[in-house]
Amino acid sequence: MTTLDEGLERAASDNHAVALPLDLEWAGAFWEAFHCQRCGKCCTGDICKGAYVSTEVVANMAVHLGMSTKQFKKRYTYTDNGRRYVLQPCPFYQDGVCKLYHMHNARPTVCRIFPLDIPVDGKLTVNARCPEALTLARTLWKSFETGLQQKEAK
Repeated sequence: MTTLDEGLERAASDNHAVALPLDLEWAGAFWEAFHCQRCGKCCTGDICKGAYVSTEVVANMAVHLGMSTKQFKKRYTYTDNGRRYVLQPCPFYQDGVCKLYHMHNARPTVCRIFPLDIPVDGKLTVNARCPEALTLARTLWKSFETGLQQKEAK
């Protein structure tokens, strides 16, 4: 196993994201190749404790569902250390589908960008607990290494 493979495996087993040594322009290549397998691990609590939701997203979600912000918070969220999260398992994930998927402004940012995460030091960060993302991270890294080897050979 290469060092990257070991790092990916460790990140996956420790429930962490891994920062790939790839600049953020690789994010476009990631999204072109990523195909969600609808395993639900991101929505059922297997990967994270809940999706952080800002005040704006809470308001958007409440409007989308036809309820007040107060009702929405009481029914679908909890707070931890002053931050608000959607309950896990996510009440909007049913039968392999997110009920809010096509409502871009009503989905938490973390849901919209998952399995990517907040960049670390300007590098692409991938949640290694997502099975498809783990496979794709390996593929992207091999493509990157191959490109480096070809440049060095010239």
